[in-house]
Amino acid sequence: MKKNKGILIKSYDKYDFILLKDKSGRGKNLLYYYFFNPQTGKDERVRISKGLIGNLTDRELMNNAHDLADAIIGLLKKQSYNPITGTFSDTPIITPSTSIIDCTANWINYRQKEFGNDSIGETRLESSKNIINHFVKWLLKENFQYRKPGTFNELDLADFLNSKTKEHGWNKETFNSYRDDIKSFFIYLIKLKVIEDNPVSGVPRKNTKNDTTIFKIYEEDELSNVLKLLNESKEYLNLLVAAKMLYKYSIRLEEQLKLQIENYNPQKRLLVVPPQKTKNGDEAIFQIDEEMHLLLMRLIREYPSKCYIYGNRSKPAPDRLAYGFFGQKWRKFRDKHNISKELKLYALKHSSAHYSLEEGEEEVKLSKRMRHSKLSTTRRYSENGIAKKAILPTANTKF
Repeated sequence: MKKNKGILIKSYDKYDFILLKDKSGRGKNLLYYYFFNPQTGKDERVRISKGLIGNLTDRELMNNAHDLADAIIGLLKKQSYNPITGTFSDTPIITPSTSIIDCTANWINYRQKEFGNDSIGETRLESSKNIINHFVKWLLKENFQYRKPGTFNELDLADFLNSKTKEHGWNKETFNSYRDDIKSFFIYLIKLKVIEDNPVSGVPRKNTKNDTTIFKIYEEDELSNVLKLLNESKEYLNLLVAAKMLYKYSIRLEEQLKLQIENYNPQKRLLVVPPQKTKNGDEAIFQIDEEMHLLLMRLIREYPSKCYIYGNRSKPAPDRLAYGFFGQKWRKFRDKHNISKELKLYALKHSSAHYSLEEGEEEVKLSKRMRHSKLSTTRRYSENGIAKKAILPTANTKF
């Protein structure tokens, strides 16, 4: 806060209302205070002279200054008031005294606007929503929802991340990803001068160097068991289709959620994923085999072409599901059938590559199916590549 000159009339929150008396005798008195303008990221001086100009006695001037300060405080308490513009914004203004749970709502509102003006993508918006959803649940569980943002420290954030890791079985990569997302939230609060230091900075990232946990491979009997259970559960038809797509064609789960019925041509048995729906921004064309075709038709049936293939209750839907849908669905399925928590849904992709190489599939062919640009990437089962022609399914049929 800047050093003030004049008579302190009143203080509210971080605001000091200062009266400057006109020493020239012309009665041009004014009240001022400093306001952090979120549009410029700076403290700006706000001057008001209403009721303070004219030949006033000292008593009248002080009374009017107090009344004016009270009126301004009344507006500032509404939080969405911006005295620089004299308007109320859609995104409420937050201060150090705003509760942490109100700050989370403010950030999501801000991220929605960033998405609306193309500052961030859909994946980043969903990540922000996911981490705030986890954070809010933790706040409510610990009864921390009304704490001020500045009271949180690295021990609090370490407890949050570690408890959620234990609850959901996050691996090291997921832990680091969520850590970065919640850190972005606190960076936002720093920019608004709500807090001074980021409590997440003191929480160390997990060391993933030489870590193979994200490449956990299913044993053959585990593949057979999961496939058998999925086939027996009608309520998990969409999970069965997604798992098959992941194993046979290496179509990422976030890409599958964007698929609409119109993307599949049942006559030509071609699934065409346009550039805006792939991770690398390149069109991908998949040659669908008979088994996959029958599964897709069971799911699609007679629904309109604009519907998304995956919806709740194993039915297509007009609205796309959230990115975390398959993860939640898989965990429920896994818990219901007492399947090891070490078995991740996404590991089907790595398992497919592992067994394909084991059975002698050429690395070049596998690299094309996995849409990798380098053979070294294929060997490591990471995600990075391009696709130009129709992609055939894997030849191995273990799942």
